[in-house]
Amino acid sequence: MPDRMLQIYIEASNIVKVGFSLEEVRQWTDTDIDDLLDLSFAEGRYVFTAIEDIPENVSTLLNMFTCNRCARCCTTIHYIELSDEETQRIAKYTGVDFDSICQRTELISGHRIAKAPCTFYQEDTGCTVHPVKPDVCYRWPITQPVYRDNTKWIMINPWCDAALDLCRLVMQAWVRVARATR
Repeated sequence: MPDRMLQIYIEASNIVKVGFSLEEVRQWTDTDIDDLLDLSFAEGRYVFTAIEDIPENVSTLLNMFTCNRCARCCTTIHYIELSDEETQRIAKYTGVDFDSICQRTELISGHRIAKAPCTFYQEDTGCTVHPVKPDVCYRWPITQPVYRDNTKWIMINPWCDAALDLCRLVMQAWVRVARATR
C-alpha cells in the first residue's frame, strides 16, 4: 500500500502533523487516537486524510458513517453551496417555485449559498428536504477535497460524535494496515 494512503493531517492546538510514518502509525493505541481526535473535536478543528476523492472511497467512508441525527451539521456549518440543479430539485420536491427558493439563499461570487442554520432545517421536524438534500449534505461529514502539498485530501469534519467515530474508525484502519506492512 502506498505511503500516501497513510498520510493524515491533524489540526489541534499546536499539533499540525502531516504524513505520519508507518512506524508512528504502527505504535498508535486506541488511547492515542482518542486523545488526538478528542482534542481536535473539542477545538472544532479538522482531520484530513490522503484518500483519493473517488466515488468508491467516498462511498466506503459514507457506509462506515452512522448519522445520529444530532443536526449539528445543519445548524453550525457556516454555509452550504447549492447548484442550480440542486435548487431546482428542492423547488420541485417542496412545491415552492425556484425564485422563492433562491430568495432563501445568497448569491456570492456566482455560487448559491445557504447560510447556517440551514434554511431547510426546522428544529421540530429536522431536514425538510432530506430525500433531495444537496450533495454536500449527502457527503457529510466528508467535505469537498482540499489540495495541500500537491496531495488531494479528503477532509472529515469531526464536528459531531458520529463524525468523530468515523475519524476513529479510519485511524484504526490505518493502524491495522501499518502493522500488516511490516
